[in-house]
Amino acid sequence: MTRLARVSVDPAALRANLARIRALAPRARVLAVVKANAYGHGAVSVARALEAAEGFGVANVAEAVQLREAGLAQPILVLGGFRSDEELGVLSRLELWTVVHQLWQVERLTACALPAPVGVWLKIDTGMHRLGLDAGEFREAWSRLGASPNCRWPPVLMTHLACADDPHRNAFTEAQLRRFEALSRDLGAQTSIANSAALLAHPRTRSGWVRPGLLLYGAWPLADAAPQGQAAWRPAMRFAAPIVAVRRLHAGDSIGYGATWTCPTDMDVAVVAAGY
Repeated sequence: MTRLARVSVDPAALRANLARIRALAPRARVLAVVKANAYGHGAVSVARALEAAEGFGVANVAEAVQLREAGLAQPILVLGGFRSDEELGVLSRLELWTVVHQLWQVERLTACALPAPVGVWLKIDTGMHRLGLDAGEFREAWSRLGASPNCRWPPVLMTHLACADDPHRNAFTEAQLRRFEALSRDLGAQTSIANSAALLAHPRTRSGWVRPGLLLYGAWPLADAAPQGQAAWRPAMRFAAPIVAVRRLHAGDSIGYGATWTCPTDMDVAVVAAGY
């Protein structure tokens, strides 16, 4: 039997959104974020549609392994980092990259016997206070990893902006950028700052590696009430379901559980075969 409700994903829309991102940041490399099954769009099929991206970002090692086993050869970055020596071995064996955001990860990376060095992105906490090294921890990690054959040198330096989507919090974002620039300048490393919101709202982040997620799927990442330019981004997912009944109701009739909506006038009401 055929399901009445259907979801489809348009590869052409994904590629069009990637092209717009490249137009915004023509000198940057794109790490296409496909974590959480590509935000529900299907990680493997989305990654194949976005094969022109320089790399992919996933949440954990299991998601990275899924892409490798599907034949994706591009660099794959584990944004959540590794959680055990076993996962570290998988990273090395499958040539996966990892974010390092805690000093214990530095300890294990420098101590383990690995078949090949691992690509590392060092995450600096500049104000998000979720994952990342503070200034002192970052300096220690930089020094220790620089002396280890297990780390491909130099690592990429990254941070994550807490309020890039909110134009009323630009001062907070600027403070984060200043902290990051103070720590990363003169080290000769590539950097990565921009998520989708920063790509649109903060042009100075459009360099190094950019990490778009929402924009790739056509979702608007800014908090603007009346966003400018939103229509240029193509939603990649389409949800369709048939109308199974049309009824004529009268002014004052209520609809559905809890009678939460009332017809303001006589009107035709359609019932769609989806939801609750």
